[in-house]
Amino acid sequence: MRRSLAVLALTALVVTALSGCSDGRSVAAFCDVHATYEERYETSMSEAIESFEDNPLGAIAQGSTAIGDLVNMWHELAAVAPEEIRADTERVAELMEAQVGADVPTVVQNYLMMQGPAQRVDAFIVENC
Repeated sequence: MRRSLAVLALTALVVTALSGCSDGRSVAAFCDVHATYEERYETSMSEAIESFEDNPLGAIAQGSTAIGDLVNMWHELAAVAPEEIRADTERVAELMEAQVGADVPTVVQNYLMMQGPAQRVDAFIVENC
């Protein structure tokens, strides 16, 4: 009986320790972040489009905010990306951040540089999320 309790206690300790070592990177966490931002973006852009005729300035501001949220999305995705897509996700996050306030040539250059990593992340999302 004592041995069973000791084994059970040791098993519980190991499981607890191992679960505490997780860095939060997983396909599920990645897909959850993506789904959250996808819903926010689609809702915000739909509202912006619908309100454009009545309030064009407000619609442009709302659309711009939705696009700005993409920078946050990429950083959050990079924080939870599983190893197989981590480098590409971090690269897109870095390039998206560099877009903010950049001049047109830099924006174009960054856009072109992020195409490969973004396409691989997109393929990962289609396959796993």
